[in-house]
Amino acid sequence: FFWISCIAIRLYVCGACSSEPEPIIKFLEDSEWKKIEDSVPLVNILGYVDPSMKHISPICRQQLEARMIQRCARPASGADLRPAVFRGCNFTCRGTQQGGTVTVEEHVSLRNGTPCGPLGERCYKGVCVARSPETTCSV
Repeated sequence: FFWISCIAIRLYVCGACSSEPEPIIKFLEDSEWKKIEDSVPLVNILGYVDPSMKHISPICRQQLEARMIQRCARPASGADLRPAVFRGCNFTCRGTQQGGTVTVEEHVSLRNGTPCGPLGERCYKGVCVARSPETTCSV
């Protein structure tokens, strides 16, 4: 019991038990990043989207949440869906059909160019992308 308590305390202190969702960023080579940077305009919002929704302004967060509800309310399946999981650049609408016996999910991507990180990252095809960090340094 003592060892279990020590492990639990250690995990708590180091943050391993945090329920805070971690942002996922896909790093791209320079040429791939340049194509996206040139062809996908950056969406103008205050802050950026991330799984916790803590880095977006309150007004933008309210608008995003309302848009998610609106988007989930009109599924092609005919099921009554609601926003279930927000991942930053995409979210999942989830609901049931046939009296609750069938679960239906729809995955929705945010608009390409939506900021998703503090260093210029942006959403592209539902994924947060950024220039590979080792290519941004000049010594």
